[in-house]
Amino acid sequence: MTDRQWPEASILTRSGNFFWPLEPEPADIRIDDIAHALAAVCRFTGHTTRPYTVAEHSILVGSTLPEGTLRLWGLLHDASEAYLSDVAGPIKKHLANYDEIEDRLMQCIAAKFGLPWPMPCEVKVADKYMLVVEQGSLMNYAGRDRPPLPDRQPLYSHEWDPGIFAPGDKDLIGKFRDQVFVNMRRHIGDLGP
Repeated sequence: MTDRQWPEASILTRSGNFFWPLEPEPADIRIDDIAHALAAVCRFTGHTTRPYTVAEHSILVGSTLPEGTLRLWGLLHDASEAYLSDVAGPIKKHLANYDEIEDRLMQCIAAKFGLPWPMPCEVKVADKYMLVVEQGSLMNYAGRDRPPLPDRQPLYSHEWDPGIFAPGDKDLIGKFRDQVFVNMRRHIGDLGP
């Protein structure tokens, strides 16, 4: 018997559809659900100097990568958190099977958007870079030294303005969704004839 036979094994998404995170199917994934959820989930378990969402982070990671396939991956690199939430690193490593569940879901998301699997290392470098930039800009170090930037820089680094999005930005969902659609078109162009 699969989880899909039990409603309590599913999540009711913003769009009103059921989603089974332990048995994900590409047909069940909707960009509007991802955009809405990521715009509502705070990074760093909410312990920042201002509300800062996974959608903001994803847009900024994407902005450090060239348009097309890599930028689309940058935008969607944390899309599983729309269904699994953003689990703090110190906790995540103690959750049995979490990495397996997240990997299966990310493979499904990659399939939905026609992205290559596994996630390219350039995206992981951009994510780690942005993590350190965010920590230095959005965390209260109370007089302690802030972390240095990593040795490996993303393909496009830029001065980051932590005020680029207003807290509670009502258009954040639209900005995220629009960036995904633009880069999906470019990703399809990257695939060639």
